[in-house]
Amino acid sequence: MSNKCLQCKAKYHCCKNGFAFVGIEDAKQIKETTGKEYTEFLDYSELSPDVLQIVQSGDPVHESSLRNYLLKDNKILRLQKRGRNCVFLKEGKCSIYTIRPKICQMYPHWCMRLLDGTLKVIDHDDNYCLVRNSTTLRTEDEEKLFKLFRDILDEGQYYKEHIDEFVKEHNIR
Repeated sequence: MSNKCLQCKAKYHCCKNGFAFVGIEDAKQIKETTGKEYTEFLDYSELSPDVLQIVQSGDPVHESSLRNYLLKDNKILRLQKRGRNCVFLKEGKCSIYTIRPKICQMYPHWCMRLLDGTLKVIDHDDNYCLVRNSTTLRTEDEEKLFKLFRDILDEGQYYKEHIDEFVKEHNIR
């Protein structure tokens, strides 16, 4: 899947017009690998009312359901934006592609938990995505997506318990 992502044209890039939420472990890995301070790439400000409404809807067929899972006091740890773009989008490409957050690794696919507890892979409705339009998921790709999804869910409790001390300790706003 990654080769197609790297061929993506900037105007259709998935790193525009939204935000990527970040778990504490994702943030630590980005800091360690890039050498940047957390304040250079993380945002923990309150979400705008319109974004908050979308996140709180928790629609299970959209990643907002996981965003809602990590939402605390109307805030969620996320990558900063420069204008409408992710802070790590450079010359139309992700400059941290190999260490991008789990939610970014899942794109353009998503998982949802069915009533019987099984997971199902679904696609975002991004008609310009090269991966979505030209790749058939193999079983091993689905398993990787399921693992990423479960990892995000599993981090939720740790995140909720430690996010306040993490942002305070590192002066993240």
